[in-house]
Parts: sequence; structure tokens; C-alpha cells
Amino acid sequence: MLETRHLSVAAAQALLFAPNLFSDEETEEIRCAIREKAAIPIEEWLKPYHKDPSLPHNNWVISELTGLFFAAAALDDLALAQKYLALFNALHSDCNSDFYGEPAGYWSYACDSFLKIHFLLDWVFPQLHGEITEPSLLLNPFMWKYYRRQGQFLLQNFDQYRMRALT
Repeated sequence: MLETRHLSVAAAQALLFAPNLFSDEETEEIRCAIREKAAIPIEEWLKPYHKDPSLPHNNWVISELTGLFFAAAALDDLALAQKYLALFNALHSDCNSDFYGEPAGYWSYACDSFLKIHFLLDWVFPQLHGEITEPSLLLNPFMWKYYRRQGQFLLQNFDQYRMRALT
């Protein structure tokens, strides 16, 4: 599933940041692949956690959520993103409660996933802003500042980046 997550993020980023690279036919083919080969299998894997948020969590769950949220963004599927917000917020709450018992490298991976999801949802689905738990100081404040600044820069200069991707 880790490969599925990473490929979902990569394909979604290509569609989100360089949509003009692809013909309409190619875009539809990529979107179908994201839905069938990423969103559906990841959602299937996450079902037990969605049904029972009290199941033990770890960095694997937040990693898979990253793939699912990127797929939702590429598919412009607000309903899919909304469906998993409660699980995202529950995981966030768990990490804020000092429950996280894995080594620092695993925590860093989870932290990176949290921040990518925050940035992505703010950008693609701004209407969800009030429903998303804000990151705490347990999520590295330097990483949070970095992603916020990077996100603001990308949004302000989006057309320049889109043009670079086309050349």
C-alpha cells in the first residue's frame, strides 16, 4: 500500500500542478487510474479505521490518508475528502495526546503527511478549512511554517510554475 500512496500523490500532483501537460483524453485516463488504482484500494484499506476510530493508529494510517486526500483533490471529490476528515482529525488528536509510540523517524514521516494534507485541503477544498484540526506544536512548527510559506508562494506564482512544467 505504501507504493499506492506514493503513486497516488505523484499522479495527483502532476494533474494539480501541471494540468496543461495532458490532453483531455490523457487527463481522463489519469483520473480513472487514480480512482481505480489508488482511491478505491486505499479507501478499502482504511475502512476498518473509518468504521471504528478507536482502533490503534500509527504512521501507516496517516500515510494512507495522504494518498487518499491527494486522490480526492485530483478527482475534485469533495465528498471523499469530507468522508475521511473525522479520521484525519482523530489521528491528529491522538498525536497531540502524546500517544505516539514509534521512533522519531516514523513520527517525522507522520508529521510530514499531516502537513501535506493541511496544505492540500486548504488549497483545493478551502470550504473545509473550519472542519480541519489545526496543527499543534507537536507537529514541528518549523515544518508547518515551511509548508505554509511554500504553499503561499506556489499559489501566488502558480502560473509561472505551470508554464515551467510545460517547457
